Amino acid sequence: MPLKKFDEMLIGQVQALLELRWCHRIIQTHLKRKGIAISLSHISRIKNSKLGSKKNNSKPIQNGRQSKLKKSDFQRLEKMASKTDPSPQASMVKALNVSQQDVSYQLKH
Repeated sequence: MPLKKFDEMLIGQVQALLELRWCHRIIQTHLKRKGIAISLSHISRIKNSKLGSKKNNSKPIQNGRQSKLKKSDFQRLEKMASKTDPSPQASMVKALNVSQQDVSYQLKH
């Protein structure tokens, strides 16, 4: 059995009610009174869908720990660490003006 398709107007209505912070069950009963049968899972799909979302999607989603070092600082750190006789981490910290933990983490990974 194919999935039930809802028109853009209904999707917009559900999104508007979600923006008003209505809970899923209240949205379902409100639309039921208007004669529109919609499931809770479909309301959740509308909420989680990218369609009509107002978020800024220009930045990619990154998972994991974010680096506190800029790319230029990271390259300098790699250059310092790759020497045959590297300087101690404390001097690297002073040169890059970051914390000891940041330098230690970047050198391990």
